[in-house]
Amino acid sequence: MGHPLPRDGASNIDAVRMLFERITDGFVLIDSTWRILYCNPSYATWVSPVYAGNTQALTGQNMWETFSQLAGTSVEDGCRRAMQTRLPESAEMFFAPTRAWLEVRIFPADELVSIFFRDITERRRRQELVQERACEFEAQARLLDTTLSNLADLAYCYDREGRFTYANRRTLEALGCSLEEVVGRHLFELNFPANLARRLQSQILEVVRTGKPLKDEAAIKGATGVTDYHEYTLNPVFAADGTVLAVAGSTRFITERKRAEAIGEAQRRVLQYMAENRPLQEVLEALVRMVELQSECPMFASIMLVDDDGLHLRHGAAPSLPADYSRCIDGMAIGPLMGSCGAAAHSRQPVAVADIANDPRWAVARELAETHGLRACWSMPILSTQGRLLGTFAQYYTEPREPGKGDWRVLETATRTAAIAIERKRLEATLRQSEARFRQLSDSAPVPIWMTNEEKVCTWANKTFREFTGRTLEQVVGSAFESAIHPGDLLGFKQEFERCFDARKEFEAEVRVRRRDGRWRWWLSRGIPLYAEGNEFTGYIGSCVDITDKREVQADLERMVTERTTKLMETNSQLETLVYSIAHDLRAPLRSLQSFAGLLVEEHENGGSEDAKSYAKRIARAAGSMDALVTDLLAYGRIARSELELTRVPVLPAWREAMAQFEADIAARGARIESTGVFPPVHAHQGMLVQVLANLLGNALKFVPAGTTPKVNFRAEEFGRMVRLWVEDNGIGIAPQYQERIFRVFERLNGREYGGTGIGLSIVRKGVERMGGRVGVISAEGAGSRFWIELAKA
Repeated sequence: MGHPLPRDGASNIDAVRMLFERITDGFVLIDSTWRILYCNPSYATWVSPVYAGNTQALTGQNMWETFSQLAGTSVEDGCRRAMQTRLPESAEMFFAPTRAWLEVRIFPADELVSIFFRDITERRRRQELVQERACEFEAQARLLDTTLSNLADLAYCYDREGRFTYANRRTLEALGCSLEEVVGRHLFELNFPANLARRLQSQILEVVRTGKPLKDEAAIKGATGVTDYHEYTLNPVFAADGTVLAVAGSTRFITERKRAEAIGEAQRRVLQYMAENRPLQEVLEALVRMVELQSECPMFASIMLVDDDGLHLRHGAAPSLPADYSRCIDGMAIGPLMGSCGAAAHSRQPVAVADIANDPRWAVARELAETHGLRACWSMPILSTQGRLLGTFAQYYTEPREPGKGDWRVLETATRTAAIAIERKRLEATLRQSEARFRQLSDSAPVPIWMTNEEKVCTWANKTFREFTGRTLEQVVGSAFESAIHPGDLLGFKQEFERCFDARKEFEAEVRVRRRDGRWRWWLSRGIPLYAEGNEFTGYIGSCVDITDKREVQADLERMVTERTTKLMETNSQLETLVYSIAHDLRAPLRSLQSFAGLLVEEHENGGSEDAKSYAKRIARAAGSMDALVTDLLAYGRIARSELELTRVPVLPAWREAMAQFEADIAARGARIESTGVFPPVHAHQGMLVQVLANLLGNALKFVPAGTTPKVNFRAEEFGRMVRLWVEDNGIGIAPQYQERIFRVFERLNGREYGGTGIGLSIVRKGVERMGGRVGVISAEGAGSRFWIELAKA
């Protein structure tokens, strides 16, 4: 039998026994000899299920012999220590028979040991799961940290109070701290600019408060004096209930981008200044600042200009150099030992001095440079497009430094731009001087002179112009003529000016211009187009001449000519009337003379005196010739005096009508008359055209060698708006020296042999001219003649 529990206070013991038997924890009580004094059902169930319903069978048995599974485990070790030390022990163990984890708690008391067993399998499983999850999270965190630490950007995380909870490698490098030194601390507790730390702390709390992301930029100046630019974002990290747990952030270095933007803006500013024709000082300073932005370390750029004497350099632009230094080198001589700029100007080649302290070219100015902290200087000559020295472009450094290829490229580009700006300003100055001289000469000119731009707007007028019109230069610019020209001439003047201006042709007009005393004077205004280099049209320049006196003299002359012409026409009319009357009056006695001569010829025809008969025939021929002459004179007079109405006249009908007048002569001589080609209608007078063609046809039939059959060809040719009619014959021809004389009155080349009055061709010319045409002949002696008349096509 085992040792029963003490019986004192039996009711209390029963109550305790009942409590132990109902609890879920296993309980066993052993003595100092390791015998089991009591165990509850839970213990029996867990440790040895075979005793689950009979715990009394275990009383008095040796603990480690009966439950060998517990022998040698942490349970036995704990019990033995507790028995010796009289201190509680605890342990956890995996109980293989039931594959359960047990939590063991050992409590020594006198010679007894109480042992409690609790099944913690679920708890251990939860702990293992948590441990597994923690390992997974740790692995993911390491992976995330590795990923973030290999980014070019800074990545970090803050808690709600702005303390670091994470920082990637780039962030730690930037702060110069380890992760342990950073976590749990604010930015202002680290090596960070105080003003920026306060700003970031405020922004972190703002993100926590508002739950909205924030983006901003910051500039941090390093120990070397170079400013770095950062762009950072702060994003809220939300819990499941929507509250902000933390703030995650990232920072990107944007120094290169900002530098590129600044350089681009500086380049645009330089071009803008040049386009706006800003003063050279402003353009060069903008160019210098643009070059300074492209340097990765502190650098001061400088431009010096060649003095008018060509022997010295003058200050051009150096906004970042010490003012005292710029003043001291202003006017420095050009020479091989006069620093980088003097040597570059002297050699017309780039000069790079990497160490001013040890370079002989700085012998003269070395102390000055060192006093102002300048240790290196590279200089490049600025040359014009013609190779003329304009100045130098230099870069100064506070440390000895050799130039790289990129440095030379920047300097070359800047030097070319400076050359363009300087040369342009010098050309503008030369142009202004030229314009000043031109205007000075123009103001002294005795004639008015004016100029316009390419928009037809007057831009200038000389002193003579202004004094004549009584207007100031401000009043002239924009509208030189509008208020000075007579209203009756203004519209025509403007139309002619705009027509010539648009066609880029020389302009000329006569207008009345109001003089300052109010009197109108006639001006002859002439203008010619102006062109700049590249054939670019720039406007007009013109001059004016007062032609009032000339016009008055011309008017007097025209009036005298008109009066004399009128008198001559009256005299000619009287003479024509007299000639016509005389010719008309002569025809009556001539007809009588012809009649009586005819009677005498008939009377002496049958046996009369031969001399009397010869004389009578000669009288008859003379009277006939006289009558023909009088008839032609009357015809010529009628052509000169008659009023002609020109209309559309068909040519062939007029030619046939002329042929009808010589029908008998044509038949008697067997003449061959041909008409070839097309005959366009002409603008003429029907009767006059018939008379002209009849005279030409009569000559063609008359002036033919004896024994030759007359041949006449009539044809037409078109010359634009004109029609030329040809009458071609096979007659005796006309020598070249007489081809103009034959159209004069009373000109007869072969009068004795062929007869005629010498007026026929004069009638032809006068008639053709009255119809607005021309007449001519192509001929050679003995080769026939080709007469032509030219009239407008109807």
